[in-house]
Amino acid sequence: MSRRWRKSRRRWIAAAVAAAGWANTTGASGGACAGQELAPDFHVTEAMKTLYGNFDQTKGESTFVMKEAGPEGAFFPKGATVKVQPYFVQSAEDSGTIKVFFLTQGIPAQDEPFDCHACAPLIGAAVFAKKDGAWTVEARDLDSTIAGGWGRPPEARLLRIGPRKKGVELKVGGGGQGVTVVGVSILVPWNGSVSEALVQIISDDNGGYCGNEEGMMPCYSTHTSIGFVKGENTEYDDVIVKTAGTRLSKSAPYKAEKVDETERRVLRNGKYVSPLH
Repeated sequence: MSRRWRKSRRRWIAAAVAAAGWANTTGASGGACAGQELAPDFHVTEAMKTLYGNFDQTKGESTFVMKEAGPEGAFFPKGATVKVQPYFVQSAEDSGTIKVFFLTQGIPAQDEPFDCHACAPLIGAAVFAKKDGAWTVEARDLDSTIAGGWGRPPEARLLRIGPRKKGVELKVGGGGQGVTVVGVSILVPWNGSVSEALVQIISDDNGGYCGNEEGMMPCYSTHTSIGFVKGENTEYDDVIVKTAGTRLSKSAPYKAEKVDETERRVLRNGKYVSPLH
């Protein structure tokens, strides 16, 4: 029972990070940029043509061929054709100018329905900025990550990640066999691309199947908050990750162990890492 449970927990943690998207609560506190309106002269159709080279207005989608295998996704092998639609388009001030943060969702171009639990769309990301009166691509990564579930993408919102910088947070979650896991992924424009700078589980518990009865695992519940604070980098804030609650011991006899951890991370080469690295 315990070996089977551990395998199930690992599978659902992976699902939360890469293949689900329903939870509506996150521990990130970088300052959401909700309610922004799109720049009036920005056109989604033209943006899709710029990114993918084509756009079918009737279907509301573009297509492209994977030059390399997608990140952590068997559904998107090298050479696969992908159907892509825009799903998050929001303008905000970044580095003193108005920019448009643009996310797309892609699914395999196949006849079979893409609606299974692990059917997570391919997420593309781009940032548009105005140059000489025209909207141009400042950063792009057409396969930034894989996230969502049942063929639908995760929720997304803008975050303030520095005094004058914005990033995008994806919120993912899933559960099974009594285990519930929620995680966030933060996308940061970096050197002309868009980096998945942080992947963090923010909630993990087995409240749906635990207790003192024979054959059941001890109950545990772990929660993590993510905050942005001023650091040595004047452009990008540091990240403070605080984890509290209980987690399961690594070996038998299993028990719920208290957790109280705080970690600081800095942005280096597009990734939030320990300052010691």
